[in-house]
Amino acid sequence: LITRPRSDKLEVRAGANIVLAGAYAVVPIGKKGAGSAGFRRSYLDAVLGLVLTPEQAAVAPRFWDWQFRGDYGDFSVFGLGYFDTIDASTADGQRASVVMQTHRLHGSWKGNVFGKPLLVKPYYAFEEGKLVIDAIDRETISQRNGGGGRVELVDEGKGLFGWSVGVDAGVDWFGMSFGQSAIRYAHVATPDAYADIRVGEKIRGIAGVRLDSLVVTDQLPRTSPSPRVSLVFPLSEMVTLVADGGMYHQPPPYEMLVGPPEGSTLLLEESYGGGGGVRVTYGPFNIGVDAYDRMISRMTAYEEDGSLGQIQGSAAGLETMVRYTGSRLSGWVSYSFARALRREESSDRSEEHTSELQSPCNLVCRLLLEKK
Repeated sequence: LITRPRSDKLEVRAGANIVLAGAYAVVPIGKKGAGSAGFRRSYLDAVLGLVLTPEQAAVAPRFWDWQFRGDYGDFSVFGLGYFDTIDASTADGQRASVVMQTHRLHGSWKGNVFGKPLLVKPYYAFEEGKLVIDAIDRETISQRNGGGGRVELVDEGKGLFGWSVGVDAGVDWFGMSFGQSAIRYAHVATPDAYADIRVGEKIRGIAGVRLDSLVVTDQLPRTSPSPRVSLVFPLSEMVTLVADGGMYHQPPPYEMLVGPPEGSTLLLEESYGGGGGVRVTYGPFNIGVDAYDRMISRMTAYEEDGSLGQIQGSAAGLETMVRYTGSRLSGWVSYSFARALRREESSDRSEEHTSELQSPCNLVCRLLLEKK
């Protein structure tokens, strides 16, 4: 997520429509910094309540969100949060309420060690999900609360050879409650170290490895190496080819890792594959086309017999984007196609169950005319 850089001008904006109201402000801080903040609040349910019954209007999503950014010299801090709630119906027609909220705080500092750039990026995050079913007086809550950060010696991409090394680490407290009768909680840590080597400057190849790790309370630790390679090959000033491949790991979803007893047997989720693409720059136009194919050897899921396990799968797709940036007019059009398969084998290996998820067309576009 890349936010707008600091500004040296005071700016205040506010607006409203039938869905929400919001405000945004930027305040310069001396010659080296600035602070900005924004806030939005929805009231679509109140608008619909003028023409619908209160029960019907309650189906409209309700939310508020906030963000801010502060910069001063080589330091910056960024915050983002939201609170969403919606009334829905369960499979048997009972009324339910779903609440989700996330609040995050990220910092950044740029330094120098032995002539090499040093990047330090700490963070703190709080997440909560809540499901309330009124008819049976049931409430399910999951919470994740923790922090961590990244410390990296950065490769500037100059010269024939280069390297970077770093640590990505996080420590979370995760808890789940099912009414008052069942409560599960654990501390989860992900201390991941990584390093890569670069060869070339314009024609650039990078080979690296990341050591993905997972430590959970009262469970055996897991660790797996994740090697990967990438290539950037400019054919001309207008056309550049890109490619990547590797093996990737990530922790299972925390609610599956901590909630059921079988969670202690889950391994790191694993996939491998690669992709390639082309970048074209022609005047004010930038065009990108990317294709990918990935095999999933371990993916956490509930199997058809109701047990928790790790199944196989695959994913392939195509993503394209055409972007135009003029003096006053800017815009982009994107198209994507994706196909995913999930495969479960029975215990006697004599039967296989396959499910397919497919997105045949996802077309999005945007145009913006700016006032000078």
